[in-house]
Amino acid sequence: MPFLMKKGRFAECMILGWQAVEDMVTQMTVQEFKLLLAPEKEDPRVDILRDNVGFQNKLKFLKDMGRLSENDVAIVKQFSTERNKLFHGSVFTSSHPVEMPTVEKKRLMALANKASQIVTNRTVGVWVGEGTGDVGNKNVSKPDKPKGVKFTDDLLGGKYQIIDGSDLIQDVEETNGGTEADKMANEESEGSRPKG
Repeated sequence: MPFLMKKGRFAECMILGWQAVEDMVTQMTVQEFKLLLAPEKEDPRVDILRDNVGFQNKLKFLKDMGRLSENDVAIVKQFSTERNKLFHGSVFTSSHPVEMPTVEKKRLMALANKASQIVTNRTVGVWVGEGTGDVGNKNVSKPDKPKGVKFTDDLLGGKYQIIDGSDLIQDVEETNGGTEADKMANEESEGSRPKG
């Protein structure tokens, strides 16, 4: 993006910026469901999230999940609005890129760069990226995940497991023979039994 901005390549900058924003927002949404974006067509849930959930809904979801701050969402929405006016606006009322003043083009390219950098950083878990100029969250603590999601994370994180796809949830330690002390006691009792 900085190269395109420096060269004043407005259309390429806007298109690349939007592609980065849209792709990273989708990637974060898929990550929140603990799914993988690739390989394509392997998991229909990925296709549903990517193709059937609107961009604004994904932004709201990511804010609710603590992946994006209010400031992040405001910047991405501003870029989305400006980009939509530019590429999907009315032929009669929207500015045409050829007639747009250079100052306005520079402002929009900077906005595209900022929005794409924010979502790229959040996708890889960076809340504040001073090296990339992404300091909008410097004084904002990262939001916590909703209570129900924490429980789901515990389930998926290994503390609990769902048995045979049923509604039965067991503690992993119980399923795997208990605690380390329980396992040692079981091994000792098995060693004292006569083998038959």
